[in-house]
Amino acid sequence: MLTSLNSALDSRGLLTGLTVGVVTFVCGLVYGRFRKRRLISWAVLYDEPINRTFQDDGPDMWEISSQGQEIDKGSLVVLDIASAGRDDIVEQDFALPLSFQFPGREVVHFKVRDSEHVRRKTIDAPDEEMQPPDDRSKIVLPLFSLNRGIGFKLLVLLKETASGTGTSNDRNYEVVDGGTVRGGEIQRRKPHDRRYWFRVIAVGTVLLLLFGLTGGIYLANRVVTPAPDCAIGALTVQGSTAFAPIANNVANEYENACTGASITISAVGSGAGLDDLRQRPTPGVIAMTDGEEDGNTPGLSVRPVGLVIFAVVANKNLKLSDLTTAQLRDLFRNSPSPANGSFIVVGRDNGSGTRRSFEQSVLGTRSTDFPASATCPTAPQSTPAACTMNTTMDLLTYIDRTPNAIGYAEADALTYFPNVRTLRIDGIPATRSATLKGSYHFVATEYLYTAGQPRGLTADYLEFLTSDPMTARLRDHNYVGCSELSGTALAGQCT
Repeated sequence: MLTSLNSALDSRGLLTGLTVGVVTFVCGLVYGRFRKRRLISWAVLYDEPINRTFQDDGPDMWEISSQGQEIDKGSLVVLDIASAGRDDIVEQDFALPLSFQFPGREVVHFKVRDSEHVRRKTIDAPDEEMQPPDDRSKIVLPLFSLNRGIGFKLLVLLKETASGTGTSNDRNYEVVDGGTVRGGEIQRRKPHDRRYWFRVIAVGTVLLLLFGLTGGIYLANRVVTPAPDCAIGALTVQGSTAFAPIANNVANEYENACTGASITISAVGSGAGLDDLRQRPTPGVIAMTDGEEDGNTPGLSVRPVGLVIFAVVANKNLKLSDLTTAQLRDLFRNSPSPANGSFIVVGRDNGSGTRRSFEQSVLGTRSTDFPASATCPTAPQSTPAACTMNTTMDLLTYIDRTPNAIGYAEADALTYFPNVRTLRIDGIPATRSATLKGSYHFVATEYLYTAGQPRGLTADYLEFLTSDPMTARLRDHNYVGCSELSGTALAGQCT
């Protein structure tokens, strides 16, 4: 999980997505305010009936009149009108004058506040131009100039008409704008309350924090992300079936970063991989072995890279969780003792590095009478049996489908085998922490052999594998790099 998270945070996609989010948010605010060169923005600040009770008289009733005219069912509207574009507005910018219509109501009187220029314009303009005789629900303002960011209030006294659909009771009033601004528009806005601006600030703050956090993690990951020198050519890494998944993981990382490299992993077993390199010493080949080769390796260079953690494994049907070293010695022999149960004991073929590590670190011997190679039974049987498999995957596949099977394998290889579980040895689990404490012993130092001193892609692959960033990446695979052993109980394993 940590590897996946690290990979996601290290990707340019996530950083790009958050960058786009922040930029879009900022641009949205900017565009929302400055999207037009000339913009008349208006809002209804107040639109209510003057008398809120509907009795004929009472303490709340007002007697409303204007210029001696009594107003029945009157209402008051306050409009906020402003120049909200990038440019100032002058009289010549109006193709048609700004107007407001109040359907179902008749304009009794109106006044302008907060702009002496516009107020003076309305005083000087003829009444019949501002209030057309054929449409008493409408106000047509005279042409005016308005600097950017400046506004004014329009106070309108109205009364309801007999044909009006709105009533003082439901207050379902409408206000409709009219007019045309050259190179701009007339736009109604809804006044934003404090909650709106709180949401704007909150969303902006969260986006900025996410951007900063992800950017920081991304930059930090760049420091610890494996970065090969990217040699070109072809390389074959062959041998240990236990170390092959780790070698393949490193190869994939290398090829993803370096398109000119081609790396092939061949899991043929420690002995077979090294024997092939002995017979055909080729610069573009690395042989992997679990443990250092006992025999002579003239002309070959060897390099320890880390520890592979192994485990005793069994089919879950056996309901085992722990075996002692003495029990394992009784089981892993040519003729397993019936006293321990009717197990099918599965080992690795002779020449396997995993087998050698098991015999030396668990059984405490360099040779046993366990079969060098023996075919495993294909049908269930009730008597004990001993058999071998050629590779780690073959062994785990067999144990996964055989209810009474037990064996050993690389501890990180159980992902695709749901019926296989690891067993503790003498009560100690097969974990990194137990290994570094020196209490768990079923481990092997992984040695990589090359023909002579490695060069080119071979050398760069080895440096990439043993780099601190890659060693950190491989911790999730029950692997302990040699660079992590300093100061631990296993400090001498990589000498």
